[in-house]
Amino acid sequence: MIRVTGGNVLRRQPRINNLRTSSPDEINAARLTQSQREECRKKGLCYRCQKQGHLVKDCPLPAPNNTAGSSRPPPFKKKEDQKQKKKPTAKEVYRYIRNAPKNMEESEVKKLERYMEEGSSDEDNKDF
Repeated sequence: MIRVTGGNVLRRQPRINNLRTSSPDEINAARLTQSQREECRKKGLCYRCQKQGHLVKDCPLPAPNNTAGSSRPPPFKKKEDQKQKKKPTAKEVYRYIRNAPKNMEESEVKKLERYMEEGSSDEDNKDF
């Protein structure tokens, strides 16, 4: 942020990320030098906590919050996911209604036929 006061231009102050607190002994994988990475790789240590027995993807320490200032847009959804949400066509709805009595019990079919013949009152349509 740049502020101008009385003709003086103040320089932009760097933002401090207060969203995540880190302990002094915690080392971020991005902060490791090449020699430290090489040493961790040779000993089989985790790049995040530098302990043996697991890798970064299985580290019990929480991942650093690197998304606070990210300007990367969210990933696009696959076409397969979009197809699952499409509305049924009129033909599909017709088939469903036409085949509904085949999947119902006899008492439900009789009740449906009665509603179709007599119609239903507004009191019966409480769900709508």
